[in-house]
Amino acid sequence: GQNSVINNEQGIETLERVLGAFSVYNSRIGYCQAMNCVAAHMLCNLGEEDAFWLLVSIVQELVPEYYGPKMEGLQAHTTVLERLAERFMPETLAKFNNAGVPMGLIAAHWLLPLFSMTLPPTTLYRMWDVMLLDGSKVLLCSALTMMRGTPADSLSDFQDVMSVLQHGAEAYYDATPF
Repeated sequence: GQNSVINNEQGIETLERVLGAFSVYNSRIGYCQAMNCVAAHMLCNLGEEDAFWLLVSIVQELVPEYYGPKMEGLQAHTTVLERLAERFMPETLAKFNNAGVPMGLIAAHWLLPLFSMTLPPTTLYRMWDVMLLDGSKVLLCSALTMMRGTPADSLSDFQDVMSVLQHGAEAYYDATPF
């Protein structure tokens, strides 16, 4: 599969070079663990140099301050996501609130790694294509779509919530909702 490109010693070394080069190129941001899966997916489809420059472009242009020292961009998107959910889908937001899921937890699992740890590759790459065309608002729309599609009974306790945040979107093989 696509993951086999990085699931070997040479692939891991390539991933380390891309992430290391980024941390030198943008020393203010440096390295953030969520970049691992983002860069790994890029390397499944691009050469090392192209993956590096795409990572630079996304981190600096599409999601500025997501990975910065104070993560201000991520905090802003978290607030916007919560406000959108309050306005357009209060019942869905109530499911998450009743399960004790703060919006920051959703953001950390979905937005920070740009859904690279949650969506299946075909859906992820389609969503990233749209994000590259339409901007970071696509991340918010995707999070709202996934929240809306989460059954209330799958949020009964914290362990269930973590499972949904980490694996709940595996059913999104059809990228149409995005």
